[in-house]
Amino acid sequence: TETEGANMRHFGFLPAFLLFHVFHLQTSQAAPSESERISFLESEVEDLKSALSALEPELVARYGLIRQCEKPTVLNGVASCSKKLKPGAQCSLMCNPGYIKTPGKTSTRCQEGGVWSQEMSCEIPLLLVSGGTVDSSNDGDSGVEVISFHPSTGCDISLPDMPLAGESHRTLHNLIYVPPWTVLACNGLTNQKEATCDGLDLRNKNNTWGHHSYPNEAHHDFMSDIYCNDEYSRRQHRERCDKETRMKRERKKGVYAAQSVNVGGTTFLAGGMVYDKRGHDPTGIVKKLSGSILHTYWPKDGNLAKKRAFFCTVKVKERGYLAIGGLSNGGGGNVVEDSVEYKSDNNYIGDLKLARDIASMNTPRSGHGCAMLPGADVSVLVSGGTKGIAHGEAALNGVEILNGTSNEWTDMADMKIGRFGHAVVNVGDKIFAVGGDTKVPSHILDTIEEYDIASNFWKIIQKK
Repeated sequence: TETEGANMRHFGFLPAFLLFHVFHLQTSQAAPSESERISFLESEVEDLKSALSALEPELVARYGLIRQCEKPTVLNGVASCSKKLKPGAQCSLMCNPGYIKTPGKTSTRCQEGGVWSQEMSCEIPLLLVSGGTVDSSNDGDSGVEVISFHPSTGCDISLPDMPLAGESHRTLHNLIYVPPWTVLACNGLTNQKEATCDGLDLRNKNNTWGHHSYPNEAHHDFMSDIYCNDEYSRRQHRERCDKETRMKRERKKGVYAAQSVNVGGTTFLAGGMVYDKRGHDPTGIVKKLSGSILHTYWPKDGNLAKKRAFFCTVKVKERGYLAIGGLSNGGGGNVVEDSVEYKSDNNYIGDLKLARDIASMNTPRSGHGCAMLPGADVSVLVSGGTKGIAHGEAALNGVEILNGTSNEWTDMADMKIGRFGHAVVNVGDKIFAVGGDTKVPSHILDTIEEYDIASNFWKIIQKK
């Protein structure tokens, strides 16, 4: 009908008008910018996430689906988790170089509903300096200093002096942090010629040191006191008693210029100079801290490939450590090493495979310091030391860096002062060289240098 035709014509007219209007708008407006398109897509993704979140309770209730956890992110660290993050799965923490695990926040568990039991955390450590030689007269000291390199609150603390070892101060010793609350002072050149460890519990309000262990005690047999008490019992248990006698003989030797490192929750003491009344000799023995609340000892955990004293170590991603340079003992006598070895259960560090034969340093060094540089790559900075064994040689101020990916050493900017027996530490994202001796003339240093990684420059900071 006419009416129907009119209606049809009217019906057909509206879409044509709308199409023309939309086309006119599209052609008259400018195309959206790249930032506008990204903003629009981000908004769409958020809307999609919101829709899925609203559906999750119904999917769980109606279809029995299980909400898993997402892998946690940690500032200045990495979470190491199970492959499947279902409720019950656990993650542990690996902090970046220059950071330590916050006590009580080192692991987390996936709970029902896909949430973690707690956040894991890495924090910037304080630096502890203890003992050693404090002036050119070689007078020792047992004081403990606490240094904070970053603005902080609550870190203005004091710790008691270390106890004397055989009525003498510890020098060339090991100061070891055993997470989460223990500090150990082990080994050292003392007049008692016996390796010992004293311990300090940082939670103890009394803040007192106490005897902890004997690093040369490889085991403890409680029954030997009974079986080896008299000659008749010794004959009946000869093998057991002979082993105990050898252990006690080894315990009566001193150790200094060794290295300590905590890897994957285990504390190791490696190498050093072993001494008794017969002399001083480098060793390659590695020992690990073991035992129980009743008794602590240090069983042998293999050997370094070379005997090393006055060397340095760096932990590599909680899976192993590098032993670098040092004073060794070759066929013709003592020699200063330029070699580097990686000690671990395997040659892999995450996705990175270290070369089985790690490149030697450009300069042989003894009494040097080293630290891991910040970042995902395995890069190690080494500085100072001496390159010869003769007395009367001045300390080096030279610096070199190992690129673990290319397996190459590169010489970098020199420190302002040559240093021997100093510490190189990474604190947060910064590198510091602390103390040491200029050697010739002997001058004990109280200065600290900071290395600027980006500009390859050292400067002495106003902190001692």
